[in-house]
Amino acid sequence: MENRNYREFYWKRLDNAAKGFSAISDKNNTNVFRLSVKLKQPVEPSALQEAVERTLSEIPSFNVKQHKGLFWHYFESNFSKPIVQEEKTFPCLRIDRSANNGFLFRTSYFGSKINLEVFHALTDGTGALMFLKRLLYNYLSLLHPEETLSECAVFDSTCHPNEYDEDSFLKNYSCAQDKEGHTAQPAYRLRGPRLEKKVTRVLTGVMPVKQVSARAKAFGATITEYLSAVLLRSIYLGSNASGKKDRPVVLCIPVNLRSFYPSHTLSNFFSYLNIGVRFEKELSFEQVLEQVHAEFERQLRREEIEPKLRYNVEAESNLAIRFIPLALKKLGLKLIHRRGERGQSCALSNLGIVDLPEDLRPFVERFDVLVSISSLKPLKAGVISFGGKMSFSFTSALVSTDIQQYFFSFLSQEGIEVEIVSNYI
Repeated sequence: MENRNYREFYWKRLDNAAKGFSAISDKNNTNVFRLSVKLKQPVEPSALQEAVERTLSEIPSFNVKQHKGLFWHYFESNFSKPIVQEEKTFPCLRIDRSANNGFLFRTSYFGSKINLEVFHALTDGTGALMFLKRLLYNYLSLLHPEETLSECAVFDSTCHPNEYDEDSFLKNYSCAQDKEGHTAQPAYRLRGPRLEKKVTRVLTGVMPVKQVSARAKAFGATITEYLSAVLLRSIYLGSNASGKKDRPVVLCIPVNLRSFYPSHTLSNFFSYLNIGVRFEKELSFEQVLEQVHAEFERQLRREEIEPKLRYNVEAESNLAIRFIPLALKKLGLKLIHRRGERGQSCALSNLGIVDLPEDLRPFVERFDVLVSISSLKPLKAGVISFGGKMSFSFTSALVSTDIQQYFFSFLSQEGIEVEIVSNYI
């Protein structure tokens, strides 16, 4: 791929979502997520280092450091060398920029796995996956110079380079129509003894995509709807939610807005659904799924998503807010974010199926995605699929694993073959 998008100096305003993440993040709410690719051979560190540098020269929007302005943060070129090192800590910890040469992403390896951890202000899961796929191509090309491997193209030759850097929130918000909003009611919160600080338990179930898809279709549901219903019911059964019948169990589910609007941005461009079920009485799985399916159909429509898009962009553009000093903005955004989190019990992010060129597939075993936990949501889940395998990963700060056990036990009872992988004994 020609380095046509490389610029000697790069400067950029943060997108709408990035401004929020930069304001609300701290050591307890890192907003760092991880994408991993597990190879069939051990990682060669020197080749990975060179591959990261090569990928940064091709995707300058990742080759940045963040600075504080008077009113907002901003990005500019980072001329330091990216650091690649063996994994030695738990995942999704806050990225120490002084120890990471200012970069907003972190690359590590362990055995045969390459990890890309990204501060959410830099990009969303879709943008990070594009970067990781290009990194994978560069890495394998360095290891196998005798082969002509097919590229994992990031850029579309029909698009102008500026399209990859655009703030798609700002570009598309004018399409939205005004609609009266509402304040989310408090959701059931997961509580209980917690693991030590900076410790995140990862529990991953690897299962055949075809088996999960078949069970979802049997109920007339999509895979995400099916997994959401299983997770909601597992939270109810695996915690003391039965004692909080006045509060719904609510999943926060990110939605890639590139499927709703014309956008090729590598910056953040997503919204979210709040899918909730009130367990006022014992509900069968079929009853839970029926409610989940109805909520997906209601919320996953452009006319439901657009008001959120308009509200966020207009709030940012409001002159009274624009010229408030950054320190005061951060305080206000933290309060708003915390109020929003009180309306959610857990988060579930599905990045879908990873598509790789056919000649790269034999080198790869699977992909994983880990979502960082937060103080109010100590349990989250991420889903990603590749090569017929689905990887469903829980990240948790809770000592109890009852929810995870209910979840994977239910899938096993459904006839789905689940292989469990954990980072914690």
